[in-house]
Amino acid sequence: MTELSQSIPLKKLPVLATIREALMVSWQHRAILFRWIIGCTLFDGAFCYLQEYIVVEYVWANKDWNSLTGRIFFFILSAFPTLMISALFSVFCHRLVLANGKGKSSSRIAFGKREWRFFGWNLTLCLAAIFIVLLAILVRYLSLEMLENLKENYGGLVLIKTFLDNYSLNILFYGGFSYLLAPYCLVLPATAVDLKPSLAWSSEITKGNELRLAILFGGLPLIFGFLYCSPSLLTWLEIDQMLIVKHVFRPFLVYLVTPIIVIVLSIAFRELTNWTPSSSHSEKASIA
Repeated sequence: MTELSQSIPLKKLPVLATIREALMVSWQHRAILFRWIIGCTLFDGAFCYLQEYIVVEYVWANKDWNSLTGRIFFFILSAFPTLMISALFSVFCHRLVLANGKGKSSSRIAFGKREWRFFGWNLTLCLAAIFIVLLAILVRYLSLEMLENLKENYGGLVLIKTFLDNYSLNILFYGGFSYLLAPYCLVLPATAVDLKPSLAWSSEITKGNELRLAILFGGLPLIFGFLYCSPSLLTWLEIDQMLIVKHVFRPFLVYLVTPIIVIVLSIAFRELTNWTPSSSHSEKASIA
């Protein structure tokens, strides 16, 4: 793999133009992307159904599995197949932009070194996101406890407490997750084209674009998540617990928007590193 550079001239990433181009690329490759979406949906839906069946029939009924340790282990074990198929699809989408569409002919439904490296970086960012969620929960809990003790003397704080009850966790999670992790997100597209990224390199390359990347890296999933996350449009329509919605429609929506989110990162990588499909590396630099 080729080493990457930190000496790229600083530039501002155009947010709207990046989203617009991602939509155009997704539409241009709609036929092959739709086949991937259907395949991933069927795999994910079948796996989630099997997982739910195992949980109901065996995990909840088994004293060992029903312990906290058992639940954590089962959650980790059950998350791996979904993360793997997501990594495979994401690598394909990145290569549509960064490998000049060569991924269309060379893509295979199997894991190689490239996919495992991508999976590793993806898992690293997911674990970091989980840590941020736990930190957000702790901050929210401490804030509510403090306000609970003060509200008897300051009646106006009731409004603040209500706001924290309803919105603080989302703000802390999405805002914190997006802004803290966005500078490191370029390790994903770099890995998809067989480069050797590092978190330090990604942080250096994205300097001055942290907020823009936060909007793209966290804002887009938040907006699209209105369709399928919980609570979401499906929850408000009171159909989120229907079998076909949980195991077919929801995964379909997830994978339907995946190419747009992934291609946005590919374009950001291309623009911030001056990458071209024919280049073997970003312009001249070495990582520390």
